[in-house]
Amino acid sequence: MGEMVQKLLYQLEGDGSLFKGAERLFEITHQLKVFQEIVVADGEETITGLTDFSGQVVPGDQYQLAVLVGKEPTLHLEHDRCLDVIIQSSSGNLIKCGEIYKCGESKG
Repeated sequence: MGEMVQKLLYQLEGDGSLFKGAERLFEITHQLKVFQEIVVADGEETITGLTDFSGQVVPGDQYQLAVLVGKEPTLHLEHDRCLDVIIQSSSGNLIKCGEIYKCGESKG
């Protein structure tokens, strides 16, 4: 068996907003990273199919996030893209609930 590593697939950083339904809660800065699990054996990379996600948002006021811990707002990114998330902690750590989609379109 080879060595397991995580390779960064893509990273999104910028300004956006958190929404609950159609209500805009507040503006935030976000950083999202998606990693691919890879096995390296004999110099060859094999993709295992598993991906990992790391995300964080930073509002202008840290106390704004405290009331959202455990809630499921939608993060509106640049270029009319959205991601449904769970606010994991008041420090802004995120869990994603699905994939990035075009805002206003059906996710199904």
